[in-house]
Amino acid sequence: MSSFMNEIVSNEISLEEGLQRLLVIANKTENKRLSEWCVQELNGYKTPADLPDYRKFTSRNIAYSGLNGHFQMTNTPIGPGFLSSKTLNDVEKVNLFEGVAEVEKRMSLQENIYRDLTPLASEVYQNTNKEGIGVMCTSIRQLIPASFYSSVYSNVKTRIINLLCSYEEARVDLDKLDVTKNQAKALRKKNSAIYKAVVVDGETFTFASKEKKVFWNILVPIIIGLIVAVIGKILTSLF
Repeated sequence: MSSFMNEIVSNEISLEEGLQRLLVIANKTENKRLSEWCVQELNGYKTPADLPDYRKFTSRNIAYSGLNGHFQMTNTPIGPGFLSSKTLNDVEKVNLFEGVAEVEKRMSLQENIYRDLTPLASEVYQNTNKEGIGVMCTSIRQLIPASFYSSVYSNVKTRIINLLCSYEEARVDLDKLDVTKNQAKALRKKNSAIYKAVVVDGETFTFASKEKKVFWNILVPIIIGLIVAVIGKILTSLF
């Protein structure tokens, strides 16, 4: 096992450094989609369309502070009808765009992380206004659990490890980040498959072994030929 793999598995290096090293290999093998994934995980994502599924969550923990009639409310859950179904469906979706360095920081924070939804105060007042009295919110915020960031961290780390396993199998020198011309040529043919299996599906990618290739390319045709010959003799003897 390479030192690079050991360092990632034992948390001796950060995911940020791991992705930086992996980016070198991705560029040397001309795996553009993998390079793009490394860069986005390092620098952060720009749009929801760019986000992988493991960075999308749902949080229904929304609370407000303010006046409900004559009562002062503090961190009280949003009540039924306060927001329209469409608004709730939109705000319940939590997309994490931060780069892995920020993800690592936030997953370790002791205090809770919130998203400010105070601009929705006017909708709350409009939906609750009865006879000139409605819920007047001074703040509305949504809890973003640290577990969301931990999940992103775990998904990225697993993908890095699976990618390193694939490159180790292809005899890439991970510690020197060295890819020979022959290795690069062979890996380019597998770029799409590697990216889909590891980054998109979150699974491992295994190169077909030489033994399997020999079996399927040489032995299987021979066996089939023998079976056909035997069947032919049997049919000949019968007729």
